[in-house]
Amino acid sequence: MLSLKPLAAVAAFGVLAACGGSGSPTTTDVTDLLADGALDFSSGPAASADPGDRDVDFATILNGLREIRGLPDVTYDSRLDAAAQKHAQDLVDNDYFSHTSLNGDQVRDRIQAEGYDPRGWAENLARGYQTQGATLQAWIDSPGHNDNLNATLEEFALGVAGSGNDLTWVLVLATER
Repeated sequence: MLSLKPLAAVAAFGVLAACGGSGSPTTTDVTDLLADGALDFSSGPAASADPGDRDVDFATILNGLREIRGLPDVTYDSRLDAAAQKHAQDLVDNDYFSHTSLNGDQVRDRIQAEGYDPRGWAENLARGYQTQGATLQAWIDSPGHNDNLNATLEEFALGVAGSGNDLTWVLVLATER
């Protein structure tokens, strides 16, 4: 059984990343998907993986979930990765937990700074989970974060920093203009 750690409020902005709507798929329990063999989280903690491998592994489980929900795959984008990784590291280095950086930047500002021109975007944060699967399950169990997983965004990146209880995850999803 997962114990939920505090998660920051979801930040979803832009035309394509609006939250809510009555047509959203119901929450899927990742544990059931694992038992059915539909998803494989055996890759272990993403924090110890090479960043390229980390995103490939997470794409597999995220897109597995999206396929089950009848959604198109998202693809990795290195510019989103730079924004996600820098924010995750900043959260750990400066001991805070927020979608707003200490300098006032929001996710849109961070991804634009990496040369990505978004027309829609979303960001999920988590802290203290030790594996990709546990982190994804926590986001599925949180309605606002789950809405971001269901959003019709096309690209993603997963930033990870810290260790132990400070292991911090930043998922950025976006669609470019």
